[in-house]
Amino acid sequence: MLSALFLAVLPSTAFADSGHNTYQYLVGVDPLCSLAPSACPDIVGAPNGDTVAVAGQGTFDIRSMVATGSGTFVHMMADGTVRASGTWSGHNTYQYLVGVDPLCSLAPSACPDIVGAPNGDTVAVAGQGTFDIRSMVATGSGTFVHRMADGTVRASGTWQATRLLAFHSFGSGSVQGLPSNFVGGLALIQVTLKVHDQPVFNAVLKIGCELGNPPGGIHEGVELTVLGAGINFNEKVSGFTLFILQ
Repeated sequence: MLSALFLAVLPSTAFADSGHNTYQYLVGVDPLCSLAPSACPDIVGAPNGDTVAVAGQGTFDIRSMVATGSGTFVHMMADGTVRASGTWSGHNTYQYLVGVDPLCSLAPSACPDIVGAPNGDTVAVAGQGTFDIRSMVATGSGTFVHRMADGTVRASGTWQATRLLAFHSFGSGSVQGLPSNFVGGLALIQVTLKVHDQPVFNAVLKIGCELGNPPGGIHEGVELTVLGAGINFNEKVSGFTLFILQ
């Protein structure tokens, strides 16, 4: 009776209890589609009249909070024009690329990522790694070169990711005709800066990628806030970045 009531209220979604900690979820897919003409896909609207149609399935574990799954989406504007379509995934891990191959072949200024400070100094950053949005674990490393306004190298060395502070996805790069697992977004990663392999400063590396549907004011590239050094590199100059859903 309870399950019948549940399906009557939400005809195109369902959860299957395994009797343990793991559930399967269905969103607008078979066998739900036979229950009603409007059962598949799930459609939800926004205040501006846009709608998105979603379908897919997967599993989640209520103990470990691990979710897997995938499906499709179609974003339509109020007049019925398709604004974006692609796939979604329940995975939690992303790879990030900052001014490294294969980005370097896209433009002469793609690598490394360069960002300036108000005093005219610049820092060039390159590297890559991964992060998990559930555990907030980040791995990865790269290089940096700090130049003064006159071009003199003030410091150079390596950086090492220590943890993910935040990540906001802008959606799939399928909007731009790229593979659906190429993702735009904004990540904040805590890193350790090293010179001659010795830690000298902690810093926050801010990585922005313009794929998907980014909000206004977002620009491709990186920013670097060096904690305790009295300098903030927040004026983006050049460079490409990318997030890849694993």
